[in-house]
Amino acid sequence: MLPFSMRTDFQNLPAWRSCAHEILDTVVRNHEGPVIVPMTLIDPGYFAEIIGRLRDDGTTCAISPCWLSAAPCCSASTDADSVSA
Repeated sequence: MLPFSMRTDFQNLPAWRSCAHEILDTVVRNHEGPVIVPMTLIDPGYFAEIIGRLRDDGTTCAISPCWLSAAPCCSASTDADSVSA
């Protein structure tokens, strides 16, 4: 979607940060349960721009860092004799 010359860290795009804030704001205001957001914000300024704005608007944001750790899947066989129909 972006021209090659603009393909860097998408979080550096002000439009992305604005969109992330707007989507989170809409979801939080229209959903009563927890909202899980798979996002890594390392830059404190970007964090403030997205999460800080939500907090400034009165939204309670409980941040719980987590990570996904997955074991390798079982491998698929390519042996035609082992395929069940």
